Amino acid sequence: MKKALFITTNIIAIALIIFGGIGYLSNLIQAINYDNIGHNKYYEQKPLNDQQGFAVDSSGNIYMGTMEFSGIQVYDGNGKFLYGMSFPTGWGGYFDYFIDDKELLHVLLHRSLQEYTIFNGEVVGKTDNINLEERTGIFESKKSNSISRPNGLTYIKSSRKTIDIIENSEFIKQVKLDTPIWPLSVTTFFMINAFGFLMLALLHRRLFKLKGYKKMNGK
Repeated sequence: MKKALFITTNIIAIALIIFGGIGYLSNLIQAINYDNIGHNKYYEQKPLNDQQGFAVDSSGNIYMGTMEFSGIQVYDGNGKFLYGMSFPTGWGGYFDYFIDDKELLHVLLHRSLQEYTIFNGEVVGKTDNINLEERTGIFESKKSNSISRPNGLTYIKSSRKTIDIIENSEFIKQVKLDTPIWPLSVTTFFMINAFGFLMLALLHRRLFKLKGYKKMNGK
């Protein structure tokens, strides 16, 4: 009985290692591919995992960042996907963004020390070797889970897929983004893989100790 349980647990641990490893590497490869492309406007929707803030323009279009795919995806006021933009974030690196009063999207890439200025998905300006500390302070002041627009509407991110629209403290509607969200992000895959290795280590700890004891005693 103990032997069967030991074998079964080993199989589960190995399965977790393989499953987590494949998922992690797959996501990492995608991040590298997008990073190598640089800035790119695309029309094939990606899942919104590892979300990175949100922004809203004057037309009510919603901008959602996803670190997993190194970019930002744009949805209309009804949650329909319009297009996405990828950036050279440094393999899924951290980035900030906001939309200014001139409807320009500013994107700050922390690892590559670059700042992009975007209009309608196209680059209209780019700055290299930025002062990260200075620019981060500006971007942080713009970041919030609640965004008020000049038209009097306030947009509140209520979940990973929904944005609530408020006008004069009254609820207007909830926008549900028409996008898939993978239940497992790259971080989750990594944790599954690590847990599998931990299980194996614990299962074979006694075996390693026994081998070490025999070696010390010349057996």
